[in-house]
Amino acid sequence: MKLGEPLPSLHKNFGHGTLLVERAAIMVPIQVQNNDYDEDPEDSEVKICSLFLGNPDDRKLRKVELEVMIPKKMREKARDEKCVEEVKAFTDCCKNSSIAMVIKCRTQNSLLKDCLTRWYQDEEFKALCRNEYLSERSEFRRTGLQQKHRTAAH
Repeated sequence: MKLGEPLPSLHKNFGHGTLLVERAAIMVPIQVQNNDYDEDPEDSEVKICSLFLGNPDDRKLRKVELEVMIPKKMREKARDEKCVEEVKAFTDCCKNSSIAMVIKCRTQNSLLKDCLTRWYQDEEFKALCRNEYLSERSEFRRTGLQQKHRTAAH
């Protein structure tokens, strides 16, 4: 196969829609130079997805993933799963206090911050969130669907 040549097997083996086919066709020359393209029809869907979304088995993290995406996952998970009582207490206090919440809810705010900080500093929790993020990223690279869209489709 020559660089820039159309990929006929791309159209017949890939059934996720023409938009993805167009995106894959645009990205193929880059991947062909790196010898990542394999025309094996049995493995074509995964290979085609990896052409434009990245290698699903890659466990390396980019700087933005380390500094933004994983901390965001940690915040959400700590807020939604680990510090539920503190979040509820602070939310209720704010709803009941309106403008005076800055003064009235200091205790609840401090308890919430302490709980969240405790989980942010927990290395096991950090590793758990990193592994969950990598699993979600890997699945996205395999399917082309984000988690919220995968669960809505099933």
